[in-house]
Amino acid sequence: MSEITINASAAEVYAGSLSALTLRIYATKNFTPTTGEEIIAGKLHSSDFYKSVACTVAGGIITIPSFVIDSTTDAPANEGDAAYIFAFYNGDAFIGLLAKDIRVPHQTTPTTWLAITTFNATALPVTTTSYSTTQADALFQPKDSDLTAIAALTTTAFGRSLLAGADAAAIRALIEASSRDLLQNPQSAAYTLVIGDSGKQIFHPSADNNARTFTIPANASVAFSIGTAITFINEINTVTIAITSDTLLWSPSGGTGSRTLAANGVATAIKITSTKWMLTGSGLT
Repeated sequence: MSEITINASAAEVYAGSLSALTLRIYATKNFTPTTGEEIIAGKLHSSDFYKSVACTVAGGIITIPSFVIDSTTDAPANEGDAAYIFAFYNGDAFIGLLAKDIRVPHQTTPTTWLAITTFNATALPVTTTSYSTTQADALFQPKDSDLTAIAALTTTAFGRSLLAGADAAAIRALIEASSRDLLQNPQSAAYTLVIGDSGKQIFHPSADNNARTFTIPANASVAFSIGTAITFINEINTVTIAITSDTLLWSPSGGTGSRTLAANGVATAIKITSTKWMLTGSGLT
């Protein structure tokens, strides 16, 4: 089936005073549907349009009557990117564009403008790298998971600063500055490091007056890169810095094992081999 009927529509708002308009339909390229009659491409605003449809205007609404149009999707190979441009005219005077780069599916039952729009938003042509605005919007519409991530981002001061960046250079400067900051991960309970702690400070706040243990996991379970540095800051009580199965080497004594960080102590662990960390700082015993 190469021809399809598009049902009448009355949805286009027109602010002018005319009572009638013509909808011209231009083909974007030559193609031959299965009827065998070649459709010739026409340049917008020229007289080389494929078809014209007389429309009425009342109360600012343009009514497009039902009409028959050739499908673009059952054309022979290498012509599958053929499409139509729909534009309103008063005589030869251009009034406005209804739609461009619209592909029309082949089917046996009449269709609607909404169905045509939906088809163009979901069935992207595979033989072209040029998409209509509708198609591109559908292709790059963010997923729900992306929107959730963006919403979470806006709850942080850094996230809000990124979204408020004036241009790419400003955003890049913010990211570069943040990479030099020692981002904080506050912990008020026993805690085992995760890969996202790389380059951060693990902070034990004064509000938690309890002894805590912060553990560096084995490389076999969390493979931090060699050179990773993580700082421990303790405001109150004590924090035991422990390690699971790998080696925690003390600087400068050369001892190994867990160390206790006193109140107001600061210590940094640096990964020096795949299974060895070196710990140095003040307030360690």
